[in-house]
Amino acid sequence: MVPLQRWFGALFAKAAADKQAGSESIYLRSAALTERLLADQRDIRVLHGDIQHYNIRQSSPGWLSFDPKGLVGERTYDCANTL
Repeated sequence: MVPLQRWFGALFAKAAADKQAGSESIYLRSAALTERLLADQRDIRVLHGDIQHYNIRQSSPGWLSFDPKGLVGERTYDCANTL
C-alpha cells in the first residue's frame, strides 16, 4: 500500500523546485493545501486511488471496481475523486 504522502511526492518535488527558483506557482499553493489535508487525516483506509466511471462496471454479480492503485489514506480522497 502506498501512503498518500508518497503518492503526492511529485507535487511536493515540483513545489520545492519552484520555491527554490523563486516562482510563486500553483504547485506551491497546491502542495501547501495538500500538506495541510494530509496532516489532518482521520479515517485512514485502503483506497482504490482511481475511482472514475471507466473503473466501475456493472456485471452479473453486481457492481465491480477494478484497476486499483493500492493507496492508503483518508477515505474522503476516493470520495472526492468521484465528484
